[in-house]
Amino acid sequence: GEVDLHSLVGNDHFGEIVKEFLKKEGVGLIVPNTTTSKTGSCICLSGETDRSFITYRGAMAEFNPSHLDTQRLLQCSHVHIAGFYNFPKMWSGLRNLIVLLQKYQISVSLNPQWDASKKWEGLDDLYSVLDCVIMNEDEAFQLTKKRYLAEAIEAFHNRGLKMIVVTIGAKGAVCSVAKDEKTTEWHWQKAKKTQLVDTTGAGDAFTGGFVYEWKKSGDIVKALRMGCALGSAMVTKVGASVRLSEQEIKMYMCSEYECGVDVSASEALQRISIYMSDDDQ
Repeated sequence: GEVDLHSLVGNDHFGEIVKEFLKKEGVGLIVPNTTTSKTGSCICLSGETDRSFITYRGAMAEFNPSHLDTQRLLQCSHVHIAGFYNFPKMWSGLRNLIVLLQKYQISVSLNPQWDASKKWEGLDDLYSVLDCVIMNEDEAFQLTKKRYLAEAIEAFHNRGLKMIVVTIGAKGAVCSVAKDEKTTEWHWQKAKKTQLVDTTGAGDAFTGGFVYEWKKSGDIVKALRMGCALGSAMVTKVGASVRLSEQEIKMYMCSEYECGVDVSASEALQRISIYMSDDDQ
């Protein structure tokens, strides 16, 4: 299906690079030509054990609800909000937008990304209206102030979130779905071991794979498998904008025996840990 990126870029050299790259990849760019700011940019310093980002938000610091093409959004089947903490001027209008989208049977997912301010605010009003939130375990701990993943996910459900997906690095990923006020269903997926080159873009690759398969089949386990395959393949590459071939994705696709559904958090998390060898720990 068609994919559009609603964003804000400057009328400068970096903006032209963005437009040219997206056009090459067949992604539509929905952007108003109203900003006088420069295109945002980010330098990633990636090492063997850690990485750091130096970010200039540029035009994205101005990105707000008035820049969105609402009529275009209402033609979508799904909207994913990426990098919530990169555009704080958008926050005030997001809840109303999500409610509007869902009136048109358009599902909405969100990824918070890291909050450089370390305040971790602004999301509580959105949890109850979102269909799904996708994040890594560090973000989950920061947002809930919990020490253990099961506790963090329970805290999200208590705040009204129906479905949460958490990536757990080389271990894989889990998804918890609130079936009712007392019952949650946990889905888990092991990630295939890879030769790590660069983790930049792995989370975004996972999100793309998960959302694609989830909306295509409605099967959460298949979606986790696809997300982990793309994430695993991405860490074997340098950079975050590398095209992955179908063969590479299949190479890192785990078998159906390395994923599953458990009612309890402890069972699901234990399943992922069991599949890790001592060398992986």
